[in-house]
Amino acid sequence: MHIRKKKVIMKEIRYTPLDEAAEVIAERRDNEELQAKLAQFLGGDIPDGPFADDAQEPRAVLAEYIARPTVRDITFAQTALKAEFNPWWLTYEQDFAGDQNIKKVGIISPKFALASNMDLARQWLVPWGQRYGPLNGCSTIFSELPDVSRYWAAMRKAIMPRYDLGTCIDNVYDISEWYKRQAERSAGESSPKLATRYYPAIMGMYAARAALFMNFEAYGDFKPIAASGFEQAADVLGVDPVVVHWSPPATIRSLDGKRDVRYDQTDATFLDLKLPPRNQPFILALVTELILKELEDDSDE
Repeated sequence: MHIRKKKVIMKEIRYTPLDEAAEVIAERRDNEELQAKLAQFLGGDIPDGPFADDAQEPRAVLAEYIARPTVRDITFAQTALKAEFNPWWLTYEQDFAGDQNIKKVGIISPKFALASNMDLARQWLVPWGQRYGPLNGCSTIFSELPDVSRYWAAMRKAIMPRYDLGTCIDNVYDISEWYKRQAERSAGESSPKLATRYYPAIMGMYAARAALFMNFEAYGDFKPIAASGFEQAADVLGVDPVVVHWSPPATIRSLDGKRDVRYDQTDATFLDLKLPPRNQPFILALVTELILKELEDDSDE
């Protein structure tokens, strides 16, 4: 007897070209029917930050656990501005830390790339006993910047103006509580994965309010969750979420503007500091000391 196999329909992310995305978002923000559908889809719970009602320009989003000034963050902002977006960071600061997820490890054990030799130096920012709670509650080894949120906020304040991105420093919105609320009201509450319950909702925001810059092909097991949320939002709202296929480039322009610096680790923070090799083991302390002094000098002016 021939048994007919059930046809499996693979869900996919349909990307929007970068040169079209800003215009698409601007048009959708002005679409009253779409905005009404979105409000109904989300139970009237529209988040603030990049999705705020009073946005005067199309907004691009980089979704991260914590906003930082890494190569990825810097090049995202530069790309978004060139495409006539206002860049924003959507953070998930209440997610749990740990030493298994590589992106979370980059927050609590940061990498710095130095212009002097381009070696990547990595050290633990968070002591051993503090690495397994919510990210925004992880204590650092520096009393002046006692938690990772404040540490990276200070780093952004000091480093981003070097790339003419000073106006973007505070474009950060922690979406953690909204994720929880949307997960609670989701029809998929039986799923053990929180993301499967809130992802249709956040994809709805990218269909109507802001563009997401992301390459889901680089995220392996997470892509099916994202694709399912993409399809659910598209089915309800009648338009695809605006997702720009984006990955950080392999190079970043040096701050003196004279050369492109190549290296593979885009999760690193690039510094045009010429520290002698013997100081490599102490780079975290040295960088933090320099940043704190620079911020102190700025406040005195």
